[in-house]
Amino acid sequence: MKQLLRKKSFWAVVMMMMILISLSFPHHSFASGFLPDFLNPEKQFKKAMKAFIGQVTQDFANSALKFMYDYVLKLTDISRIKNIYKLLNWSKLAAGSLATIFFIKRLMMALRDTLTDESTPNWSEILGSYVVAVALIFATPYIILHYMIPINNDVVKSISSLGIDVKLVGQKWHTGWWNNADIQSMGYNILFMGLVWAISMLVFAISGAIRYVDLAIVLLLGPLVSSSYTNRSQVYATYWTEATAVIFTQSLHALLAYLVFQWSADGTLLGIVFAIAGSIVALRGPQAIRQFIYTSGTNSFAQGAGRMATYKFMMKSAGR
Repeated sequence: MKQLLRKKSFWAVVMMMMILISLSFPHHSFASGFLPDFLNPEKQFKKAMKAFIGQVTQDFANSALKFMYDYVLKLTDISRIKNIYKLLNWSKLAAGSLATIFFIKRLMMALRDTLTDESTPNWSEILGSYVVAVALIFATPYIILHYMIPINNDVVKSISSLGIDVKLVGQKWHTGWWNNADIQSMGYNILFMGLVWAISMLVFAISGAIRYVDLAIVLLLGPLVSSSYTNRSQVYATYWTEATAVIFTQSLHALLAYLVFQWSADGTLLGIVFAIAGSIVALRGPQAIRQFIYTSGTNSFAQGAGRMATYKFMMKSAGR
């Protein structure tokens, strides 16, 4: 036992002497060459820092790739939102009540104008607006669920057929240009760019989840906005612009995901920069499509297509 303690004391003294010798050198580069790595605080700190950044980046990348598949590349299924159809039925009920209130209000105002001879009301227009509003309450969610979302899913399928493979990107991420051996040889600029890439990809994926929330709001507001047609309000026309932007945001996200994965799989610094830029564009979400709709004149086309689909729905319902 005493012999063991003597050996430990001896090695402790040796280690202390080597550390004191390293601190006495005017140039730390000479000390770095003199001391082994496990006794060099500077090297140990840099190694630990790089390992920490690498682990954080890897965790962010794993979460990003998982969410990317679930909320960006997976086809839109509105039933993933819990109780969405029950909430939609409540929205239709509330919208019907609002439309009836607006209709009664217009009738009372028309009756007042008739009694006071202020104007001659258009009774057929008042009744027709109410009938169309009631039809729109049921037609609007039907158009979104059976026409617009399936069209968006077809576009996403077409883009996915180009070769978006989340698992392949993840495999290249781990075994190619981001494994433990490479991390220690990377410069801090590459490490931090990789961390920014992983964070931007995670935010990209989260923006896809936010799109689901936006889609639920658009779907539930549809019947309520439709009730305003009783007053011939222009809110309904604006609603279709917003609905189009929200629904087809996934198509834009899928296209950007394809480009981002291509750039990321390249593994170069320039590829990472382009991938970060693509993720930042994805964060704009419906705003990018909304801007295109307003500037290109697609707004009028979307409203016309919505009216045609509504008339088709009304004719189909009348024929049953």
